[in-house]
Amino acid sequence: MIKETGWRYGVDGFPYLLGCGAVAIGSTGVGGAGIVRRRAARRAAWGAVLAGAAASVPTILGLRYVTSGKIALRDRMLEAVRWRGEEEVADLGAGLGLLSIGAAQRTEGNVHCVDLFITKDLLGNSPEGLMKNARRAKVQDRIKIRREDVRNVGLVDGSVDVVLSALCFHNLDDADDRSAAVKEAMRIVRPDGTIVISDLSNVDEYAVTLRQGGFDVRSEGRVHNTFPPQRMLVARRA
Repeated sequence: MIKETGWRYGVDGFPYLLGCGAVAIGSTGVGGAGIVRRRAARRAAWGAVLAGAAASVPTILGLRYVTSGKIALRDRMLEAVRWRGEEEVADLGAGLGLLSIGAAQRTEGNVHCVDLFITKDLLGNSPEGLMKNARRAKVQDRIKIRREDVRNVGLVDGSVDVVLSALCFHNLDDADDRSAAVKEAMRIVRPDGTIVISDLSNVDEYAVTLRQGGFDVRSEGRVHNTFPPQRMLVARRA
């Protein structure tokens, strides 16, 4: 059996990783060439080499996340749900289906994939790419694409058992908009449902909004092998 990797689910923060990689290669190359020159230039060259080495660290960590960290994140988030096998699910910021397809493999219910499919946030992000991954996993019949804003989802109140979201809400610059997205998750989940969120920032902010809405929130802390580092929370109605 071939070990699953995260590449089919896109590269998160691709411009950032590309920039770091370019700096790492360029600085190291220029510095290496300059080391053989006169002493003054040699000091500058060593500085360039060190800058290149520093830039290579986020590049390596980011690529490790794409390769294996995403799969570990998905598994940890899904393991936080008490699956019965018949849940309706909403994935807010579904991207290429990392969480959606994993959820569809654990339930016979539908999985609603909510995303505006902006490629700036995820390389190759598209409904077609998501459905291609769903067909590969043979769950396409239960994957429902919803090209909608996570602050205004076209699902009725209390219509899903599980709401999932990873690396989505931080893309909303305004705190009120992030609060609106969390409140939308609260609106569509059933009274006995579960919300699982992982993000690289603002997680404490999400927890406050959830608690104010009557949810019991359990912090799972940092999720290992994610880059940038993510934190995860699990919320159920108190």
